[in-house]
Amino acid sequence: WEGIVRWAEENGYSTENGKCIGYIQSSAESDYVPNLSSMADQGYDIVVAAGFLFKDSMDQVSKQFPDTKFFIIDEVVEEPNVVSGMFAAEQSSYLVGIAAAMQAKAEGGDTVGFVGGIDSELIKAFQAGFEQGVWSVDPQMKVMVDYAGAFDDAAKGSSLAEKQYGAGAKVIYHAAGGTGAGVIKTAMEKAEAGNPVWVIGVDRDQYEDGKYGSEGKSVILTSALKKVDSATYQVSKSVQDNTFEGGKTLMFDISNEGVGIPA
Repeated sequence: WEGIVRWAEENGYSTENGKCIGYIQSSAESDYVPNLSSMADQGYDIVVAAGFLFKDSMDQVSKQFPDTKFFIIDEVVEEPNVVSGMFAAEQSSYLVGIAAAMQAKAEGGDTVGFVGGIDSELIKAFQAGFEQGVWSVDPQMKVMVDYAGAFDDAAKGSSLAEKQYGAGAKVIYHAAGGTGAGVIKTAMEKAEAGNPVWVIGVDRDQYEDGKYGSEGKSVILTSALKKVDSATYQVSKSVQDNTFEGGKTLMFDISNEGVGIPA
């Protein structure tokens, strides 16, 4: 959404939802086809589906609206009016794995944690990159791994964080969407109680999300950036410039600044 807003602002268009740009929140899988169809039916030049769970729905809806251009993130849909965007999440995860291990060792610890959303090939890439980064610093360091089974269950994120911190994790990397908010909340509560622990954010710089106390300190050690905003901006601009290439898969990695960590 930030990428779409950026494109609209640069071109002097309204950023009010439902004007020249708009969004619909999907709360269940049954919403995917109706929501994608609704956006296409409203005449938007490009419709973006932010997540691999949209694959089947995108495949269906893109066929029903052949004159609409679509962009799907984290999956590949081989239709002539769809551009697919993939991210080398394992690369940024490797970098934050190094940071996690170094911080844990600096505090005399030997354990870090990983909390994933849905156990899937995509999130396992985050896990694998993180583990390799940790073990590049210390092959003996323990990496605890738990999956919440959802990207929107903050309560489950909190309980998994309690479990991992209680078992000695100094740092937890979450790749769990809204579930990760529970991980951050638990870390903030511990820090406020005088037991500082760390979280590594995901997709965007989550430093502000982890601020606590009057001094404005944050429990966010760093974040694994997946620059979906930049990717969406680029694809939106390609529609405007008539350079949109349907049926193509774009790879965003460290080489083109598609992933990374905050400066």
